[in-house]
Amino acid sequence: MCKQGPAESDRDYLTRWCEMRNSCEDVHEIQAISFFIAGCRANTMLCHKLRRSEPKTMAALMAIADKYALAEEAGQTPAGEPPTATRRDRAEPAKSKPAEGSSHGNRRDNYRGKRNSDQPDRRYGTAHVAAVSDHAAAGGSRRQKQDRPWRPKFTFEEMFDSPCKYHSGAKPATHTTRECSWTKRLISGQGLPPPPPPAGGPGGQASGENANPDQQHQVNQVHHGPYLAEEATYIVFTTDPEDKNNQHRRSLEVNTVMPLVPQYLNWSEQAIAFDRRHQPAVLPRPGGYAMVLDPTFGTGERNVRFSRVLIDGGSSINILYSDTACKLGIQKSQLSTSSTIFHGIMPGHSCQPIGRVRLDVMFGKPEHFRTENIKFEVVDLVSPYHALLGRPALAKFMAVPHYGYLKMKLPGPKGVITISGDYRRSTACATQSSKMAQTLVIAAEKQQIQDAVAMAKTAQVGMPAAGNPAGMTHFQPANDTKKILLDPAQPDKYVTIGAGLDGK
Repeated sequence: MCKQGPAESDRDYLTRWCEMRNSCEDVHEIQAISFFIAGCRANTMLCHKLRRSEPKTMAALMAIADKYALAEEAGQTPAGEPPTATRRDRAEPAKSKPAEGSSHGNRRDNYRGKRNSDQPDRRYGTAHVAAVSDHAAAGGSRRQKQDRPWRPKFTFEEMFDSPCKYHSGAKPATHTTRECSWTKRLISGQGLPPPPPPAGGPGGQASGENANPDQQHQVNQVHHGPYLAEEATYIVFTTDPEDKNNQHRRSLEVNTVMPLVPQYLNWSEQAIAFDRRHQPAVLPRPGGYAMVLDPTFGTGERNVRFSRVLIDGGSSINILYSDTACKLGIQKSQLSTSSTIFHGIMPGHSCQPIGRVRLDVMFGKPEHFRTENIKFEVVDLVSPYHALLGRPALAKFMAVPHYGYLKMKLPGPKGVITISGDYRRSTACATQSSKMAQTLVIAAEKQQIQDAVAMAKTAQVGMPAAGNPAGMTHFQPANDTKKILLDPAQPDKYVTIGAGLDGK
C-alpha cells in the first residue's frame, strides 16, 4: 500500500501513487480512492479535505489532490521570491491547430478499446495526467485563449494574505490565514486544536451572559438556526363558568396584589434537571409512548399499588375509575357530590362524575418516598387505566415529566425522586385503548342502525305487510291479464299479456 512519507510533499505522493496505480491491474475505482485517502499523511489539509468531501470518482479525487498540491507548493515559497512554477505554468506551449477533420477522429482512436476507468474524465480533460508525467495535454471542457496565459482570479497567495477563513464570522478576523495558529499547526503536522469546553465547564465561561454577543449570535446561527420573526399571532380562547361566584374568584386570583415577601411553593427549593445520564439504553420513538407509572393509593384502611396510572399533563382534573374505587374498598356512600362536567373521555359526549374522593398517592421506594393527598373525580367508565393524574396532581407533587426519556422527577425528603416508565406497559395500554375505542364506535353505529330500523317500523304502521305468505310465489299477476297460446298443439306453452292488448 502506498503511504505518504513524513517529509514527502503532496505532489510527490500524488505522482508516486499514480505511477503505482497505473502499474496495477483490476483495481476498482472505489478501492483506489480509499487506498489514496488511507495513504495520505494524517493531520494534513489534503487528508482533512478528502475525508470531508468523500470523492466518488477518480476525476473528483484528482481535482482535489491537484488543487491542494498546488496550494502546498505556493505555501512553501520563501517570502520575496517568485512562486514555484505550477502545473499549468509547466505545461507545454499550445499545440498547433490540427488538420481539419482530424481532431475528433484522433481523440476517438486514442481511447478506443480502453476501459471507462482508464479514460480521462470529460469534465476536466486530460490535464490531470500532468501531475504524473510532468507534461500537460491540451483538452478539457474549459479551454483558455492561446493569446494570453492562464491566470486564476484569486490565487492561493492572495487567500493566504486575506483575513483568516477559520476565525472570520460576522466580522472579518484581525489576522490573516498565513498568520493563523491553525494554519501553522496543520503545516507542521500537529493537527487542529481540540474543541473548547462547554459553557460553565472547566475552563469555560460561567454563563452565557458573559459571552461575546457576536460569538453567541454566531453559535445560535450554527446550532439553532435563525430567529423566527413573528408574522402573525393566533390565540385560543377558553370559556369560564358564567356564574358570579366563579367570575369573582377568577378576578381575585388574576388581580391579586403582589406580596412584599415572595411566597414560594412547597418543595420548590430543589432543582430538577434531565441530561444524558437519564437516557435509557433503548429509546424507541421518543414521545410516541404514554407515560404509565405505578404509584400506591391509600384510603387509610387499605393501600393498593396500581400499575396502570396514566400521567396526563393535558388534563385539568384527576380521574379515578369506578372499578379502581371498588378495589380500594370505596363505597358510593363515601363519595362527596361533584358538579364537574368534562369532555374528551367519550368522543362527542360529555361526562359527569358520580362523586369525588380524596386519596393518598405515594411515589418512591421504602427508603425514599413522598406522599400527597390528591382529590379525584370518580367516573363510571371502562378504561385500560386504573386512574389518571392530571395537572393538579403534578402541581401538588411539583413533578416534572420527561416524555422523551419516559421518566418523571419530583422532589423528596432526601433529594429528587426519579420514577421510570415501561415501554411494554405503555404499548399494552395503548393497544387495549384502541380495541375499546373500536368497540365503542361499533356499539354507537349499531345503536344508530337500531334507531333507524325502529323509525322505519313506526313509519310503516297501517301499510300492508311486506312479508310473503307461505305457498305463494314472489310475483302475483294482476286480474286484468289474459293467456295467449303459442302453439294450439301444445296447450301448456302460452304467454300472459294485458287484457287490453291484441292477441296478435
